[in-house]
This record gives sequence, C-alpha cells and structure tokens, in this order.
Amino acid sequence: MAVSPGIVWERMAGCFLAGVLLGPAVDFLRPLHRRLPVLTQLLMALELSLCWLFTSFGLCRGELQSGCYLLTLAGFALWETVCGRTAASFFGHFWQFAVIPLKISLKIFRLF
Repeated sequence: MAVSPGIVWERMAGCFLAGVLLGPAVDFLRPLHRRLPVLTQLLMALELSLCWLFTSFGLCRGELQSGCYLLTLAGFALWETVCGRTAASFFGHFWQFAVIPLKISLKIFRLF
C-alpha cells in the first residue's frame, strides 16, 4: 500500500519534534543522576520507551520505518547541541531550589 508524500512528511516532522521534545525530558532528570543513579536511569529508560512507542505506533501507525527513528535521533541531537548546556544548568538550579522545601518539611517532621 502506497503512502502519500504528505503523510510521510507529516510523520517525519512529528518524529523530529518527538526527538526535540525528548531532550528537555532527559535534561530534567540529568542533575539527579549523581544522587539517585538507578532511579534516574530507570526514569530515562521509561521516557525513551514511551518516545519509541509514541513514534512507532502513534506517528508511524505500526510501520517500522528506520527513517522515523533516525529523525527522532536527529531531533534529540539537535536539542543537545543547541540547548543542552543551557537547559542542564537551568534544571540543575531548579532541583537545588526544589529540595529546600523538602528539607524544611523533614526538619519539622522530625521535631514531632
């Protein structure tokens, strides 16, 4: 069954966008890798498997096309080269500020 070129371009653009959106999701968890390496690796593997399922069955409709996977990888590589360092520092600061309320609540809980 032949697929029209318009559908192919839409699928390829969607796969590229999925790769670009996978970048911030991985960068969000990257600062936690030093403290919780096993949990971080499991969450990253979950993100990658969900991206693979979305790409394979959501965008490509079950047709295993290597072009879709290569474009997803290209989108992820584009994110890492253009915005990776900036996002990593931003998310690193986010996790530093996110831990402060947790530490305060643990101190209050230990008092009681």
